[in-house]
Amino acid sequence: MRRNYLYKVTLSLILILSILSTPLIAAETISADQAIEDAEYLWDKLETVHPNLYFDATKKEAESNFQGIVDLLEARESWSKLELYRILAPFVASFKDGHTYLSLNQEFLHYADNGGRIIPLMVSVKNGKLIVAGNLTKDDPSPGEEILSVNGKDNEEIYDQMTAVIGARRQAFVEAKASRNFPIYLWALYGFSGPFEISHRTEDGEQKTVSLQGISVANYRERKDAKLGKYELNWDLSFPGNDVGLLTINTFAGNLQTEFKQFIDNSFREIEKREVEHLIIDLRENGGGSTKLSDYLYRFVSGKPFRTFAEVRVKYSDPVLQKKTIFNPITWFKVKVLGDRIIVNKNDYKNPPRTKHGFDGELFLLTGPMTFSTAADFAALIKDLEAGTIVGEETGGLASSYGDVFKLNLPNSGLTVGISYKYFLRPAGFDDGRGVIPDIFLATNPMRRYQGEDIVLKGLLEKI
Repeated sequence: MRRNYLYKVTLSLILILSILSTPLIAAETISADQAIEDAEYLWDKLETVHPNLYFDATKKEAESNFQGIVDLLEARESWSKLELYRILAPFVASFKDGHTYLSLNQEFLHYADNGGRIIPLMVSVKNGKLIVAGNLTKDDPSPGEEILSVNGKDNEEIYDQMTAVIGARRQAFVEAKASRNFPIYLWALYGFSGPFEISHRTEDGEQKTVSLQGISVANYRERKDAKLGKYELNWDLSFPGNDVGLLTINTFAGNLQTEFKQFIDNSFREIEKREVEHLIIDLRENGGGSTKLSDYLYRFVSGKPFRTFAEVRVKYSDPVLQKKTIFNPITWFKVKVLGDRIIVNKNDYKNPPRTKHGFDGELFLLTGPMTFSTAADFAALIKDLEAGTIVGEETGGLASSYGDVFKLNLPNSGLTVGISYKYFLRPAGFDDGRGVIPDIFLATNPMRRYQGEDIVLKGLLEKI
């Protein structure tokens, strides 16, 4: 009951902001009938493609929520793309699968390419509050101060709306993703481009209001990169101690496979040369990618027989089969799916390929709420095989999860939908609905980290 009530409240708020806000992308609209057609198409494809859509929510809850959407869409003659996103994204997010989503990436890129401006703040979204983590201007508010409202929208409403469009089982990941993309979600939900009138509370309790001009997306990224340094790099190797190596890996993106392998080869050659005894791999900002890359990394840090997953279940629905072909892994002949469309692949342990510059010292893995997808899978692998020590916070991604995204577009609005069509069981062969639990818990402080002080890394180095 509470879930349905909160969802209806969210939809009511969305209706209000949809009427009042003025989206700043192309103003084409679609009719109410077309919007309802998109909604129905969306739900049909969610049920058709996903291997277990109702693993968290029940179908009865979804039906009630969907009826609320139809009622809302019938209340207007036409809807813009942004307005439709604001209505449908919470519905997709309500299934709590981090790999199943409604996306505005293309629309935001269009906005950015055409000079769109965003709020010049980095914001920590946590426990119902909005805390300034970094200010990319010389004005107030300062890091650590609480945002009370932005352009008349109070912090509680912004928090609720923002977290409602991000689907995941772990709220820590939802908040971390909202924090990382705060300016994008603020634009998507309210169309704000500046100036930004910000009411905030100083650390001594005084309430102030300041007006900030919006900055271009390119300028935002440039200033953010300068402030965060290596945290914005794909990968980095450093040596914070005489016998300690720090390998920061912020992505396992499959399109960077060649560059990644070259970086790993060079890094472990240098690690061996320096006779490193303690290696730290930092995955706290890693949102995932391809297991081909994480498997390649594994061969350098452990010689233990491994399996990335104990089991992989694949649902070959008609939409998936129209774009993907199944091959027999032995004969490589095409396979036709008949009857049960969920194919279960069980994996045995295998020896990792030998490598010339393998590391055989003490391994530590840093994880946190933004450790997701393949990065969480790698953490589960190290944890389950006892190949290293997990340090930091529970991963945002689940150790056993749904994934491998099948993408499609809604027929009228063109909004992009991503839907999981596989299920991955962690190497140890169980699913407890959790992320990877650290062996040593060390909580991060976003404000101090944005200011250059990494208390988690500092704490681990002290332990070493």
